[in-house]
Amino acid sequence: MGPIVYVGQTNTMHSAIAAAVCNRMAARWGLPGLRAFSAGLSAMEGEWANPAAIQAAREFGLDLSGHCARPLSEELIGQAGLLVALNRADYETLLRLAKPECVYLQESGKDLSTGDVWACRRSVDQAFDGFQDLWLFIRDRL
Repeated sequence: MGPIVYVGQTNTMHSAIAAAVCNRMAARWGLPGLRAFSAGLSAMEGEWANPAAIQAAREFGLDLSGHCARPLSEELIGQAGLLVALNRADYETLLRLAKPECVYLQESGKDLSTGDVWACRRSVDQAFDGFQDLWLFIRDRL
């Protein structure tokens, strides 16, 4: 299976956090074939992670300080084993860009679009919870 690509809008907060959590859990659970990246539907190449996301991630032992945004490209879609949307709107967009079997919705149930540290902390919590559901979905693909 190719890499998991978490997709958000700007790729400076929630998708970057989710990819970091996925990589942490893959390392913790000893899953060497599992790796994650993140991208954004409207990302500006090279934009740094939001300071609130960096702070919240750090509080959970994750490092986003070197994260640079990347736009979702056709090449990245082709390489991805799975594209993961974190909300319904992004999921619907991904369904138009990729095969449905390559798209997964890891929905939080809350609007996390704000760029404050509280929303980013919630995003980290939800990424850890969402990873468990994602694992059940992908475990037979690895």
